[in-house]
Amino acid sequence: RRCSWQAFVVSHDWGAIIGWYLCLFRPERIIALAALSVYYLPYHPAGSILHFARAAHGENHYLCKFQVWEVDNFCCKNICK
Repeated sequence: RRCSWQAFVVSHDWGAIIGWYLCLFRPERIIALAALSVYYLPYHPAGSILHFARAAHGENHYLCKFQVWEVDNFCCKNICK
C-alpha cells in the first residue's frame, strides 16, 4: 500500500539533520525543507558531525555534551517514565 501524503518540513539545530536525511531518503514525501540556524553538512568519510565538532571546539562543545552517558541515563530515568 502506498501512502500519498507530502509535507513541508521545518527543522532546527539537531532536527535539521533529521530533515536533511528525510529529504535524502524519502524525497517523494517532501515538498520543501527549511533548516533553521544551521548549514548543511554533507556526508564525509573522514568522520561524523560530532567528530568535526570535537576537533574544532573540543569536548565542551554542546554537541559533545549530549553524548555523555550520564545525561542520557538521567533523561531516560526522568523523562521516559
